[in-house]
Amino acid sequence: MVQGKMTDLLTYRLNTDLMYKSEKLQSISYFEDSEFYNDIQLLSSEASWRPVNLLVFGTSLISNAVMFGSMLLIVSSINMFVSILLLIVLIPQGMITYKIQQQAFETLVSNSEESRKLDYYSQVLLSNNHIKDVRLYNLYSFFINKYTESFMQVNGKLQTDRRKKSINSTLFITLTSLIILAMFAYVIHQIQIGKLEIGVIFVFSTSIIYSINSMARLIEDSSLLYDTLLYMEKFFGFIEIDDEMVYDTTDCLIEHSSDIQSIEFKHISFSYPQTPDKVLDDICFEISKGEKIAIVGENGAGKTTLLRMIINEDSDYSGEIVRKGDIAYVPQIKELKDGSGGEITLRLLKKAFSLSPSILILDEPTSHLDQENVQWLIHKLLRFNGTIIIVSHDRFLLDYIPERIFFIDEGEIETYVGNFTEFEDQKNKKRKQLEKEIAHYKNKVTRLTEELENKKIKSQKILKKKTSKISNSDWKVSSKMGSYDSQAKAIAKSAKAIEKRISRLPEPPKIPTQAFIKFKSIGHLENNSPRTLIRIEEGNFKTKFIELKLPMIKMKFGERWLLTGRNKSGKSTLLKSIVKKDIDGYFSNDLKIGYFSQNLDLLNKEKSLFENIYSISIQNERLIINLLAMLGLKKDKIFIPCKNLSGGEQVKGQLALTFLSDSNFLILDEPTNFLDINLLAAFEDFLLNFPGSVLLVCHDTYIQKNIHFKSMQIRGNEVFLENYF
Repeated sequence: MVQGKMTDLLTYRLNTDLMYKSEKLQSISYFEDSEFYNDIQLLSSEASWRPVNLLVFGTSLISNAVMFGSMLLIVSSINMFVSILLLIVLIPQGMITYKIQQQAFETLVSNSEESRKLDYYSQVLLSNNHIKDVRLYNLYSFFINKYTESFMQVNGKLQTDRRKKSINSTLFITLTSLIILAMFAYVIHQIQIGKLEIGVIFVFSTSIIYSINSMARLIEDSSLLYDTLLYMEKFFGFIEIDDEMVYDTTDCLIEHSSDIQSIEFKHISFSYPQTPDKVLDDICFEISKGEKIAIVGENGAGKTTLLRMIINEDSDYSGEIVRKGDIAYVPQIKELKDGSGGEITLRLLKKAFSLSPSILILDEPTSHLDQENVQWLIHKLLRFNGTIIIVSHDRFLLDYIPERIFFIDEGEIETYVGNFTEFEDQKNKKRKQLEKEIAHYKNKVTRLTEELENKKIKSQKILKKKTSKISNSDWKVSSKMGSYDSQAKAIAKSAKAIEKRISRLPEPPKIPTQAFIKFKSIGHLENNSPRTLIRIEEGNFKTKFIELKLPMIKMKFGERWLLTGRNKSGKSTLLKSIVKKDIDGYFSNDLKIGYFSQNLDLLNKEKSLFENIYSISIQNERLIINLLAMLGLKKDKIFIPCKNLSGGEQVKGQLALTFLSDSNFLILDEPTNFLDINLLAAFEDFLLNFPGSVLLVCHDTYIQKNIHFKSMQIRGNEVFLENYF
C-alpha cells in the first residue's frame, strides 16, 4: 500500500514537472534538435512507468542486500574462512556481470545514438508518417537490411566485450564451484568425525546457497535500476536546462580584434567551379566604421557569396580582403516544415545584438519574420552604433536602414548613396539617361544611313549620265568642269567614310529588360462576373494545431485578399483547409484553385520547367517564357530537366506553374520569399493583371500598400475582417 502511494505521487510529480518545464521554455527551437527531441519523447512516454521501476527495483535491491549480508554473517559465524572466500569470489563475478548488463542497457535501452537508429529502422515500417512512402517506393527490404546491418554492428560490439568479460566470469564461476565443493567436502568430513550436528549443517548450507542467490538478484536489480536511473538523469537534465535557448557564440561571431572597424575588398574576383563566367569581377570597395550598407541584386548575383567572403567562410577567390573589427553574422534561415524559421531567425538576431559586435552582417533577416518582428528589427538596427551590412529583398527595411546601396550586376558592383527609394530613383534616372543615349544613337545612325543612301543615289545618277548619249560639245564642257569618273569616285569615297563612321559608333548601352505579364481571359478566367467563389461560414474552426473564431467571409471573382498575422498564428493551416475545402462553407462549382506553398512538390523532375508548365497551362508559349524570365529564370534553365535545377529554381518553377495553371483563384503562401528585389514590382504587376481572385499571405509592406486588398487578420484566436488598404 505504501509502495503504491509513493509510486502514484512520484508519477504525478514527474509528469507535472515536465508540463511546467514545457511551459517555461521560451523557444520551440529546442524541439528542432533531433537528439533533444528524442530525449523529450523518451521522458514523456516513460514518465508513467519509470516510477514503478524505481520503487520496485529499489525496494528489491535493498531487501536482497539485507538478505546477502545476513546470510554472509551466518556463514561467518560458523566458518570465517568460508565467508571470506565467498566475498573474494562473488563480488568480482557480480561486478563483471553488472558491467555487461549495464553496457547492454546503455547501448540498446537508454536511447543512445545506436539504439535510436535501431528504433527508427524498426518503427518506420509501422509509422503512419512514413508508411505511404515506404509502400510507394517499396522500401521494406531497404529498412529491414538497414536494421539488420545496424543490429549486427551494435551486437558485434557487445559480443566482443562480452567475450572478454566471459573469460573472467568463467574463472570466477569455476572458483565459486570449487569453493562450494570444498565446503561440502569439509562439512562431510566434520560430520564423519562427529563435530557437526545436522541442524548446523542445514543452516550452513542454506546460508551459502541463499547468499549466492541474493548476490545474483542483487546484480539483476542493480542493472534494472541503472536503466531507470539513466532516465532520471535525463529528466533532471531537462528540468535544469535554460528556459531561453543559448546559441554558441561561434555560431554568429567571428573575432578580428582591432580598434579600427573596416572592411576593404581589393580586386576581388570569384567564379563557381567549372564555370567560365565570373560572379564577381575585380571588385574594389571599402566599408568604414559605422556605415549602414545594403547589398541588392538578382538571385545568383553573388550577394551571399560576398558575405561569406567577409566572414572568411569562402576563401576561393583572387584578391585581398582586409577585415578589422568583431563581426556578428546571422545567416539566412531556411523555413522548416513546422513554420518555425521565423522563431529561429529571431533567436539568432537577439543573440547577435547581445554580443555588441562592431560589425553586424545579416543575410535576409526578415524572410520569415512577421510585421511586428520586422518593426522590432528596424528599431534595433536604428539604435545600433556599429557597422551594418544587410542582404535583403525587404523594401520596407531597406528604406529605413541603409545609407549606401551596393548593387551587384553582371559581376560588377555599382554604389548608390541613399536608401532603397533613392536607389530606385537614381536607377530610374540612369535608365532615362540610357534611353536618351540610345535614342541619340538611333537618330545618329538613321541620319548617317540616310546620308549614305543619298550618296549612293547621287553616284548612280552620275554613272547613268556617263553611259547616256550626249553631244561632243557637252562632253567637252563636262570635261572642263571635271570628269564624271572623278565625281563618282569622290561620292563613293564620301559614302565609304560614312559607312566607317557608322561602324565606329560605340555600341548603345543596354537597358535591363522588365518583364510584365498580360493575361488572356480564357479557360476558367473567361467568366469575369463578380460572383462568389468561396463563402466561409461564421463559427469555430478547429484542427489539431489551431482553433480560430471565424467571421463570415465572402470571396468573389476578381478580388484580392490578404491574410496577415503573427508567425505560428495559423495562416498556413487556414489556407490549406481552404484548398482542401476542409472548412465549413460554400465552394462554387466554377472554383478552380491554384495553390503555392514552398513545401509542395508539383514538378516532374525528368521534364523541363517549360514542359511542366506547357502541359497544364492555358497560356501561349511566349507568355510562359516571359513569366519564367520575370521570375529570374534564364533561358538555359528553362529547357533543362528540373532535377538539374537548384532548390530555389525549382520553387520558382512551381510558382510559375501555379500562376499559369487553368485556375481562377490563386492561394499563395509567402511567394515573395523567393523573389529578387527587382522582381517584386513585376510580381505586383502580375497580381494587378491576373483576372481571377487572389488570396495572399505576404509580409511585404509595399505590396500590401500598392495593391487594393481586402484583408483578414488573425489576432489571438480570432480572424478579423479589415478595411481595404
